[in-house]
Amino acid sequence: VRAFHHADINSETQGRVLHRHVEAGAVVEKGQLLIELESSRLELELRRSQASLRAARTVLSHAKRDFARAERLLAQNAMSTQKFDDLQYGVDRASDEIALAEVARDTAKRNLEDARITAPFSGTVDALRVDVGDFVTAGVSVATLVDLSRLRVFAGVTAREAARLEPGSVARVTFADLGGAAFEATLQSVGRVAGGRDGTYDIELWLDPKDTPMRDGLVAQIELSDPNETPSLLARRAAILRREGYPSVFIVQQQAGGAVAYARRLRTGRSDGEWIEVLDGLSV
Repeated sequence: VRAFHHADINSETQGRVLHRHVEAGAVVEKGQLLIELESSRLELELRRSQASLRAARTVLSHAKRDFARAERLLAQNAMSTQKFDDLQYGVDRASDEIALAEVARDTAKRNLEDARITAPFSGTVDALRVDVGDFVTAGVSVATLVDLSRLRVFAGVTAREAARLEPGSVARVTFADLGGAAFEATLQSVGRVAGGRDGTYDIELWLDPKDTPMRDGLVAQIELSDPNETPSLLARRAAILRREGYPSVFIVQQQAGGAVAYARRLRTGRSDGEWIEVLDGLSV
């Protein structure tokens, strides 16, 4: 069982921690302020970039006026082509300087915004890894946030089971660690590639726990119903033995000399504690 959303929140800029606005266990809304970094240097950088942008715009304004006069002089053959080209280059260069200044301003603005670390989604703060006075750099994990308002339940099924399952079907999910509490969950996806470790196909279910406290990492039992499935023949686990590497049972038949026990090889399927599904080898 996994939280519907789980995020390790990293700092996207560097600075000293000024405030911790929440503590571990706090329930927060999307966009709520979690941690605030010292931002005076970033504010100065933003002001510097804004001043550079204003200066670049002033240079461009003068360059355009000079170029407009040059166009009139060139039309009167009172200016050389070389001088005219130099003034046109000045306009283009000033335009490029404005573009660079706008990038610097936007970067400074983004760095200042990043000094306020906010929740990317609504959920519960699971951990805070920095304290007031700590200096953090970009990329450092500062908090963990989980959304347990819904859960993702992951499991593996055999190829035979995967072929019968369809997204949208309803399953029963039971939690032994919660006193046997049971919930309905919706099947969202059925994998098409077998896992390399056990050869099963991954399935994912979504579950709404309502008001029941949940934790990431719980183990659950899943009951998937298939309306097209025919009833299976079941045998007690204690009655099945392994002979020559295969599951087998002893069948007792009455003969003239009395009862005789014969070993019969089986092909088994799913199991549920005491009972094992018999796919082949026995009949009713």
